[in-house]
Amino acid sequence: MPIVYIISETGNEELGEEVMKLLKTSKGPLSYKTRSLKIEEVSHSYMEFEELFSICENFRENTTSVKPHDFVILLSPKPNIKNWFSAPDFKNNIFVHADGWDDYCKQQPKFPIAHEIISNIVQSKLFKNNEEILNGVHSDPVGCLNDFCGNKEHVIKKLRKGTVCEACKEKIEETFKDSNGFLDQINRTLHSISFAFTRLSEIVDQKPISRIEINGEKELKFTDYDNKKLKLVGVFKILYILFLEYQDGLKYTQFPGKVDEVTELYFKHLPSNRDRPAIEKTIRNLCDQNKKEPLIEAKSKINTILEETLGPSTAVHYMIVENKVTKVHSIKLPAEYRVFKD
Repeated sequence: MPIVYIISETGNEELGEEVMKLLKTSKGPLSYKTRSLKIEEVSHSYMEFEELFSICENFRENTTSVKPHDFVILLSPKPNIKNWFSAPDFKNNIFVHADGWDDYCKQQPKFPIAHEIISNIVQSKLFKNNEEILNGVHSDPVGCLNDFCGNKEHVIKKLRKGTVCEACKEKIEETFKDSNGFLDQINRTLHSISFAFTRLSEIVDQKPISRIEINGEKELKFTDYDNKKLKLVGVFKILYILFLEYQDGLKYTQFPGKVDEVTELYFKHLPSNRDRPAIEKTIRNLCDQNKKEPLIEAKSKINTILEETLGPSTAVHYMIVENKVTKVHSIKLPAEYRVFKD
């Protein structure tokens, strides 16, 4: 299973960590690690592709844990000679330009950088060289991972849509047919990046949202709203923590398989004077496939408490809502605002 090493310049490690958090929201064949290194200063303003890929190769040579099939992603501090956002060398080395993204979007650069990493990983295997990429991608943007985005503003359309078109999906399936779960992971990662990016776009000019902190037996609190507490008790607290853990959400039909997970969360986050059999019975009732009412009532109760705590306009960022098409219930809050301290 390939590891993706995200390399930041020493002193700018935070960006690499933020990008990795976005990419790690979906599990699959790809896993991610961050590293930093001192990048030698160059006198010229623009770097040649060869210089950038040489940094990647030097990292490979000096890091024994990196295998030939692993990817090395350099977050380049300087622009390249062609002024491209990114490029692969088709030997599992990739660079992504880390600066200048604020010319195209108000959101943090971690969103487009994460998307470029996924795009380049896919394209480095779909194509043999840059000429094939230029001939094989969409010159006119359709909102697909394989949009070329010669007009830099087109990258926002690709980010917002967060999908792979049907034609490209077939090519990816064929190319990665031996990598079980790859396309599914790619789709979920793109959706997660797009969801967080679009959601922040909608609220960028509104009241800033707060992080919510989950810390063992302590009460949930909104750290950027003067540590205001969310007073959920019993299974309501545990159900809400479960949804906070699942960025992509859950269907009610998945709950019968979550009994052990919910039970473990309960005894982790709630000091209890009740006997274990009584608690387990309550949890089994909540997760019973033939009884949706307990889940529906719990969700309604949680959302009501959120509105009472934060007010309706702010609470919408934290409420459990259902997608009427997919039947997935989720919290729209981006992953980086969910802070697990335990």
